[in-house]
Amino acid sequence: MKKSQDIPQFLYIKTYYCLFLKLHVKLRKIIIAAFKMVNIEQINRYIIVSIFGYCLVLISMFLLVDILKMNKTTSFLSVYVIAYISVYFLNLNYVFMKSHNLRISLIYILNLLFFLGIGSVAFKFLNSCNLHYLLSTFLTSISLMFFKFLTYRYIVYR
Repeated sequence: MKKSQDIPQFLYIKTYYCLFLKLHVKLRKIIIAAFKMVNIEQINRYIIVSIFGYCLVLISMFLLVDILKMNKTTSFLSVYVIAYISVYFLNLNYVFMKSHNLRISLIYILNLLFFLGIGSVAFKFLNSCNLHYLLSTFLTSISLMFFKFLTYRYIVYR
């Protein structure tokens, strides 16, 4: 029986490469299946609602921070709560075409808290990198957009 020191290094690399290829093929199949399940019209409606929400966020951030001289983080959190409430009703009625009920509301609130936490951390991090607060807000919003759609589609409004 050979010791692990006797096995050439290239065999380890080949083994890892084969595992990577198998994982890549499985992930690719999962992603393709997920896109087949998603309605393109629904994605387009979600993008329209998201653009509305982001415009609301950016304009409100400008008003609160530059005009009213509020704290950036406090403004970010308060604007996002207002935007999430507006987007909730638009997603409910326009994107996913569901009726309002308690289950959807409670799951949406949990989703809201989850993304507010992640968004706050991302916003603070981007601000600490000396990015302009509006650019930080925009980058945070765009980076979370895809993940929010997935949670809305498969968890909140299923």
